[in-house]
Amino acid sequence: MDFIRERDDGISLSLRVKPGAGRTGIVGEEGRRLVIQISAPPVEGKANRELISFLAKKLDIPKSRISFLIGEKGREKALLIAGSSKKEIERKIASLLRGKK
Repeated sequence: MDFIRERDDGISLSLRVKPGAGRTGIVGEEGRRLVIQISAPPVEGKANRELISFLAKKLDIPKSRISFLIGEKGREKALLIAGSSKKEIERKIASLLRGKK
């Protein structure tokens, strides 16, 4: 999973986000990014808040451990998931990708 990279302070997760979708969920992989659709519109940070909540719930981690590295105002983003290992996040995302089909 090229969209997950190890860092000293956790892992980074590269995303392409599609706001304003019919429902929130993982779409799949696109190049070196995980694609997630978000039902919230990209207005006043609503889509970003929903993205953080969605990932925290699906990865079973506190929202406070997820922060933006880049892309807070764009569709291509990189998130920091503090205190997590690459192996742990890969396992959880692989399970989510299998479940979407």
